[in-house]
Amino acid sequence: MRSDEISTLLWENIDEAIGIIHVKFTRTRTDRDLTINSFSGEIIGTIPRNSEYVFENEKTGKPITSIKKSFGTAINRAEINTTNFITISNSNH
Repeated sequence: MRSDEISTLLWENIDEAIGIIHVKFTRTRTDRDLTINSFSGEIIGTIPRNSEYVFENEKTGKPITSIKKSFGTAINRAEINTTNFITISNSNH
C-alpha cells in the first residue's frame, strides 16, 4: 500500500472475517483488494478502534498526514542498517 492509502485507511474498509483490505481512492483511481496475511492480521487486531481511521492523529482525531518520522524511529529501534538507503517507498518492494 502507498503511504497515503495507509494514512487514510478506514476501519470500514477492512474485512477481517475474509482477510481483505479494500483500498479505495487509489492514485490510479482504481479500487483494489489486498489480502491480509497472518502477520498483518495480528497487528491489525491490536490497533484500538477509537476512530473511523485505522491510523489517526491522537491530537486531532483526523488521519495521520505523514509516517516519515515514525518510519525513521522504527528503522532506528530495529537497528536496521540504512547503508542501502531504506525509504518508505522502497520498503514494500
